[in-house]
Amino acid sequence: MRSEHWIGHMLNHRFWLTAFLATLFTPVLLAVSSPAAAQPISFLLTVDTNTARLGDQTTIAEGADATTVNVTLTRANGQPLSQAQTIRIDIGSPVADGGASVDSARKGVDYTASVDHFDISIAAGGTTGSGSFTLTPIEDVLHEGDEFLSIIGPSSSVDGQVNVGVTTVTITDNDDGFPVSKTALTVDENGGTETFTVKLRRRPLVGITVTVTSSDDTAAKLSIGGGTPGETGTLTFTRSNWNVEQTVTVTGVNDDIDNPSDRTATIGLSAPIPGGGGRKATGTVHVTVTDDDHPTVTLTADLDSATAGDQTAISESASATTVTVTAALDGSTRFGEARTVTVSVGGGTASSGVDYAAVSDFEITLAAGSASGSGTFTLTP
Repeated sequence: MRSEHWIGHMLNHRFWLTAFLATLFTPVLLAVSSPAAAQPISFLLTVDTNTARLGDQTTIAEGADATTVNVTLTRANGQPLSQAQTIRIDIGSPVADGGASVDSARKGVDYTASVDHFDISIAAGGTTGSGSFTLTPIEDVLHEGDEFLSIIGPSSSVDGQVNVGVTTVTITDNDDGFPVSKTALTVDENGGTETFTVKLRRRPLVGITVTVTSSDDTAAKLSIGGGTPGETGTLTFTRSNWNVEQTVTVTGVNDDIDNPSDRTATIGLSAPIPGGGGRKATGTVHVTVTDDDHPTVTLTADLDSATAGDQTAISESASATTVTVTAALDGSTRFGEARTVTVSVGGGTASSGVDYAAVSDFEITLAAGSASGSGTFTLTP
């Protein structure tokens, strides 16, 4: 009895152990996922060139003194950062492939900056940070238009990829072109003349050569210093004569064309900007050339083109006859565009409807540049 009890106890115990081991070594499959790719952290860049004024000011005048530019970096989604960030901000765009900068304002030519780059830090739990640098526009004497420089953030940081927007500061030009005494003038085409003068607004750092060119030297030529009129000329300004007016003479050029309207030309002024990477300052003077051509049209009639000379007589008993009328321009002047001449038959001693069948008015067209045109009508005595 005792032996059976022990054996039964052992059997029960053995059964429990087997079940325990089976449970212990049952295979378990675990799913292991790859870590999710870090999402870029996006920031917005803003600049303010004058904190005393409401809103962000993004411009600075060419003639301004050294100016503090405040730059703010703000997380785009407004969420606090889980880790502190320090991001480098560059002043001015890098030179792109081919040697040209994206910016129109050139460092060392149009402005200087106190640093080439600086860092903006944002603490963990923060959303914004700021920094500043000093920008000094470089004054010049040439009209080059408004120019801009970029404020740029890089694309990496300790927290993974960072997307940083680009913003700009605009340097507003304070030179309204070359100071010319006239911006528009009128000359007669038969050699009429008018003049205008040119000078610089400020003393240049180096000498400047201004090229003066006529856009159409068949209408208006120019001359400088009493020279022979032509298509182009040059004005030279130095540090000593920069404010002395130099004279350009514009001369109208004659033609033998009765133009439908006065001709025009533009006198262009252009000078390379020292150190400007090929950029040029420009100016214009508009020229109107008044037309003085007014040709006279003479009409001739020929009743028999087969006979030499103009035949102008017809017998009262003749049958219906074709009359050719020619409209010819006197002299060498021609029309600049096609013109029509209206011809009326009548007005002599012969009476329309009595001595010959009435003839309706008709037109003769003279093509542009042609010396004559012709038309016909039927004359029935």
